[in-house]
Amino acid sequence: GLLRSDPTTVESLAKKTVDEAEQIQAGTKTAKLDSIRASDQPDARSLLVVAVPMENDGMSMFVKLNCELRMIEEVKSTFLSFVNSLRWE
Repeated sequence: GLLRSDPTTVESLAKKTVDEAEQIQAGTKTAKLDSIRASDQPDARSLLVVAVPMENDGMSMFVKLNCELRMIEEVKSTFLSFVNSLRWE
């Protein structure tokens, strides 16, 4: 497991996850899409997560969809359409 006392491990794992994420459009912004799941079982809880970078302050907004793994592919296109319809003003 991860050692809480070593933040560099957590940071490098987080960076690796973000770097490997798929790039998608969120309105006028380029965002990152990733999926996280508890296991590979069809009924495992899963998250589709989109990280949308905000203006130059290094902050991101996260849009998450929580569902069972078996539903991910079925709901992914609707979720991505929703994210792409968001307007950042």
